[in-house]
Amino acid sequence: MGRAVASTGSLLGVSTNTGVPFAAIARTGAPWWFQVYVTRDHGLTEKLVERAVANGARALLFTVDMFARLPTNVDPLDWPESAAKLRLANLTAEEQTAAGREGLVADPSISIATISWLRKLSGLPIVVKGVLRADDAERVSTGAQPASSCPRTADGALARRPVLPAPCPK
Repeated sequence: MGRAVASTGSLLGVSTNTGVPFAAIARTGAPWWFQVYVTRDHGLTEKLVERAVANGARALLFTVDMFARLPTNVDPLDWPESAAKLRLANLTAEEQTAAGREGLVADPSISIATISWLRKLSGLPIVVKGVLRADDAERVSTGAQPASSCPRTADGALARRPVLPAPCPK
C-alpha cells in the first residue's frame, strides 16, 4: 500500500494497531502520519511515538473520539494466529507482555493536555481527529487543528455532522 501511496503523491495514515513495522512503511517512500491511540500504559505510547518519529512520520493524527468498544465477548488478542491478529507490530512481544491487556487498551482519560504531551514528545504537528463540539474545536485550535473526516457513529456515539456545525465557528 505504501508504494501505491508514494506513486500517487498521496498520504498514508498508519494506525497504532498496524501489523506493519514502521521501518517497512518508511522504505516505501510514502509520506505518512501516525494515528496514535494513547494506551493506558503511557510508556508504550511513548515508545510507539518515538519509533514513528525515528521512521519518518510527518505528523501525529490524534483520534479523540475513539471510545467505541467491541462487544465484551470480542477481543482481538484472543483471535487465532492469522493476519487479522497482527496488531501492535511496532512493540516487541516482551513490551506487550509487560504491559498486560489493561496496559494495551485505549486510555479513557485523554484530555486537551494530551495534545501538548504528544507535541512535546514527538516534535511533530498534531492533527486532532474526531472533535465533536464547537467549544472543543476552539480549545484545540490553539495548538492543534481538528481534521475533518466522514461522520460516523461508533457504539452509539454521536456522529460529528449533527453535533459540530459546518464550518466550525471561529
